[in-house]
Amino acid sequence: MLDDYPGNAIKLAHAMGICGDQLVSAEISLAGPAATESIADEQCISISGGGNKISRQSLPLPYYTNEYKTFAAPNQFGSNITPKEGSKIAVLSTGPWNAPTQEFKCAKLSSGDMKTASKVPEDWMNMMPDCTIPRSPSCGGTVVEDGLTDQCAGKEIPTVQDPVMLTLKIKAPMNARAFQFNLFFLSAEYPGTACSSSAFNDFFFALLDSEHNTKYPDDEYQNPYDKNLGKDAKGNFVGVDLAPEGLFTVCDKSNSSNNYREFCEDATLLQGTGFDGMSAGSGGTGWLTTRGNVVPGETITLRLAIFEQGTVWTYGPDHSYDSTVLLDGFKWLPKPAKAGTGQY
Repeated sequence: MLDDYPGNAIKLAHAMGICGDQLVSAEISLAGPAATESIADEQCISISGGGNKISRQSLPLPYYTNEYKTFAAPNQFGSNITPKEGSKIAVLSTGPWNAPTQEFKCAKLSSGDMKTASKVPEDWMNMMPDCTIPRSPSCGGTVVEDGLTDQCAGKEIPTVQDPVMLTLKIKAPMNARAFQFNLFFLSAEYPGTACSSSAFNDFFFALLDSEHNTKYPDDEYQNPYDKNLGKDAKGNFVGVDLAPEGLFTVCDKSNSSNNYREFCEDATLLQGTGFDGMSAGSGGTGWLTTRGNVVPGETITLRLAIFEQGTVWTYGPDHSYDSTVLLDGFKWLPKPAKAGTGQY
């Protein structure tokens, strides 16, 4: 049902493979408290600084109507991407999940503006240097050091656009020491904004709250200090900035303007997704694996979110060039594992 956000959250969890008594609760929300943004709403702007900006309060929940849905649990994605396990895939998107856009002049639903903006989780941002979302290390940024606290004291929590977050509370079995799930990130921003000096790349994070590090401080494999499992081994967030590491493999190798085309393997997976045939290019990671560690029997909280950030030169805050993440294949592991995301 369109207005049944709790029911749809449960469907997303089931699509990932989280079922039965192990699923304590599921919730769909923005990435944090709803925010207000200055934007040339419902206007198409062709020159920098044009349009009449208004103060627009975000919708309280991710956009979801018959015409524009920012999350879904389909049997497959596009023509060729099928579930890793089970019969469905959980989908979160910064635009219409089945009709992503590559429009940057218009602040309209048909152009990917889902009328939402929010803060990001404060507990996470308090561990980010100077309360800012950092650049990826492979794009000139630095690895976020452990031990940072209260970085947002006296500062504004960053605002992001078109956020969708699925929060899951899951009870770990008594024989589980870790878990994993698969993700597939696709973006209309690839390859053009990879390592861009303008911070408007879309990102996905997977924040894990677990007692593992406290219970097992001497374990070889620890969960990230900042809780985010959505990073590769070098600390790059899941997003188009994974391209320099060769993790964007679903793309067109013949695109001569793609500086990362050497890593492209199979563009056929884009067929029917809406990311195929985009004039400025597009691409995806293929299925990656995300892992985290748990204490047997504990109830963990897993926050999975995708969002846009930054400002475009036309209408205002960036709601353009959509990205989508597919989630599937959740399973428990009997031994601790290296936490993070990669081609495992």
